[in-house]
Amino acid sequence: MPEPHQHQEAQVEAFYDHEDDVYRSFWDSSGSLHWGYFSDLSQTDPDAFPEASRRWTDLLLDRSGIGPGSYVLDIGCGNGTTAAYLARRTGCRVTGIDISGVRVGHARDRARALPNVEFRKASAALLPFADGAFTHVWSQATLYHVPDRERALDEIHRVLAEGGTLVLDDLVTPTPRVTDTGRRVVYERLMFEPGPSHQEYERALRERGFAVLDGSDLTPHLRKSYELLAERARAAFPEHTAAYRQVTSAIDAHDVGWSAFVASKVTDRLEWVYEASGDLTLQEKYDAWSATYEEDLPGSYQDCPRTAASRLADLLGDRSARVLDVGAGTGLCGTALADHGFRDVTAVDLSDGMLRQAAHKHVYRELVRHDIEQPFPWAKGSFDAAVASGVFTFGHARPPALAHITDQLREGGILAVTFRDDYLDSEPEIERTIKGLPLRLRSRTPITVLDDTPMSVLAFEKYGEATA
Repeated sequence: MPEPHQHQEAQVEAFYDHEDDVYRSFWDSSGSLHWGYFSDLSQTDPDAFPEASRRWTDLLLDRSGIGPGSYVLDIGCGNGTTAAYLARRTGCRVTGIDISGVRVGHARDRARALPNVEFRKASAALLPFADGAFTHVWSQATLYHVPDRERALDEIHRVLAEGGTLVLDDLVTPTPRVTDTGRRVVYERLMFEPGPSHQEYERALRERGFAVLDGSDLTPHLRKSYELLAERARAAFPEHTAAYRQVTSAIDAHDVGWSAFVASKVTDRLEWVYEASGDLTLQEKYDAWSATYEEDLPGSYQDCPRTAASRLADLLGDRSARVLDVGAGTGLCGTALADHGFRDVTAVDLSDGMLRQAAHKHVYRELVRHDIEQPFPWAKGSFDAAVASGVFTFGHARPPALAHITDQLREGGILAVTFRDDYLDSEPEIERTIKGLPLRLRSRTPITVLDDTPMSVLAFEKYGEATA
């Protein structure tokens, strides 16, 4: 006996098989069927919609990192318009799938001259591809139609290669209670059930092992799309015009919204941030990791900030001292400093996302986003102490940044820094940099994290030129 969702997918298939020509007449003559991104939301010209739709595809492409060496799975490819565009624009290889046999047929006709593009009729909830087959998965205005959206996300994660990128937009349900009108004009008409909110969608991606690099609420653009589509359909399909005007009211009532996400499949977050290669900056990686950073870290790794704070506290008796937490992250070291009684602590980090998490701990007097490889925004000698936990390691701050930190210390100030021992052994510039700075080693504390990774916490005192 067929699964219930198979009946629902069959209904969706029949709907789009039947309505394809209708949508082509006023939505997009090329057969593309997604919403638009408007440079001006006060736009009232119905002819602005196709341009806005193309603009949104280009914006997603710019965020995707798709290039000549990419292999893209386009889920919900429809008539193949976007798949063909991606292939022509970037030289990538594309496989498109869709539940509608009519649309897959149109897509194959469109791509006959493109050897790097193919199409298959398939469900997003049961992808007929090997694990890790694709570098990118692309999906526009599709997954809300999949009755088992969670299974579809699992399947997307499975077929995406490690480090691969997911680019999608989808309808969301901002409110926990949809109005009767919203249910009728949105959910029943389009044959799907109310789903996750933007925040719930993002959490679902993270729970499946995606690092969410970008999440955008595009609901105002969804409303503008339907407002202009209502006008475009008015002459030939007044029933669509009436329905779309009701959809704009449902959007105003928060019954439905539109979100977009760019995410990367990342199994080992630590190895990911240690890698210096790739298209993402260190800031982007930590922004994406910030929401789950602490729960993802093994408990032993948190010994680093705790031990660094303890060594600083051992050497600095004045608990009113001004302390600089360099690479503060989500505030683990700041919390440990607060436990030792320090109250005047300033957090510095490259990542806005990490600093937002740190702010929730209420242990910092000030939080500042700053690249520590550049001079700090304060006068030299502004701080009595500084701590840098997890900052000087593979793929992170270069050794010369230690000079900027040392400049911030007054004479007699304390600096506590953590290092992986294998990093110290492989990075001779660290030792040369320290020897060139006015720093006297006061203690070295060995610790072991991640079960078998030896680290050291080095505590220094800054001396003046007279005592050099």
